Amino acid sequence: MMISFHGAARSVTGGSLHFIQAGSSSLFLDYGMFQERRDQAAKLNRQLGFNSKSLTAVCLSHAHINHSGALPVFAKEGFFGLVQGTHHASP
Repeated sequence: MMISFHGAARSVTGGSLHFIQAGSSSLFLDYGMFQERRDQAAKLNRQLGFNSKSLTAVCLSHAHINHSGALPVFAKEGFFGLVQGTHHASP
């Protein structure tokens, strides 16, 4: 198993993005949107840096934009895998 971290490092407003590979399966834990300065964020959010067609799934820890906001770009790039999220029940 391999885990690598690609977002939210050294930045509170960076997109959360963790890549997990186990055997022939690969997935992301979260796929968040960067929220840096406008020009910098636009570049980071358009250039994902991954082959979205080769991934098996995305698992979302929660729905904040810095954890899920880049999913539309990911889908536009060709991702057709499974997206799962956590369940939150209101008290």
